[in-house]
Amino acid sequence: MNTAWKVIIGITAAILAALVLFAIWANVSPTGRAVWNTWRYGVQKADNDTRFENRKAVEDTCRAQMVIYNAKKAVWEQYKDSDDPQERGWANDAKTMANSAAAVYNDQLTRNAYTKEMLPPDLPLSLPLIF
Repeated sequence: MNTAWKVIIGITAAILAALVLFAIWANVSPTGRAVWNTWRYGVQKADNDTRFENRKAVEDTCRAQMVIYNAKKAVWEQYKDSDDPQERGWANDAKTMANSAAAVYNDQLTRNAYTKEMLPPDLPLSLPLIF
């Protein structure tokens, strides 16, 4: 065998041995696992920050919750001061549903904090609860 081939085989064997040792270190030791998880988290965060489907899903959810919130808030404002107990019941139900929609909206933005900068300007950063 030629000396050049021996060098190539030696370098290849060294690289493969290093890869095997790294794989064992990353899967067995706590430090290796922490390093691997930190790297994977960074990659996943970058993917999530730039993935259109994630931004679109957050925006769609927020828009749907905002429509529900505005509709139920309008019902609450219409019936909250009514003399009829049934209409006051409607107002209380609408207030509960509006607050639920606001909670989902606010939670969606909290859980996806990295997308706040990417949301369209017509979406508020939070919906207030009705008291």
